[in-house]
Amino acid sequence: MLQDPVSDAHRVIQDSYEIVLDSTAHDVRRVWVRFGTLGKEAEEPTWDLLTGPFQLQTGLTKKQVIKIYDSQLPAPAVRCYYQLLCEIDDEHGEHETLMTTPRLLAETNGAL
Repeated sequence: MLQDPVSDAHRVIQDSYEIVLDSTAHDVRRVWVRFGTLGKEAEEPTWDLLTGPFQLQTGLTKKQVIKIYDSQLPAPAVRCYYQLLCEIDDEHGEHETLMTTPRLLAETNGAL
């Protein structure tokens, strides 16, 4: 699993969520965000929605915001998980995709 090369935060803005991508990790090329739910017997989320790719603008002060509305989510935020998929260049210059740990959208609300 990816160890936070891209930090993320969430804030409720009426009926929407913002995922803030802090692109201080210079090796991250593109990011996708996927959303899904956890089934009754499943231990892994079922991914229902994929957004992106988002090209990161690297720099110390640059942040990008991905906005998603409740109506776009596959389930209410209290049951909806999200995960970042980050494309990087490995040591040989080949593209590789790393993933963050899935997080419950409602539990990370407001964390920076």
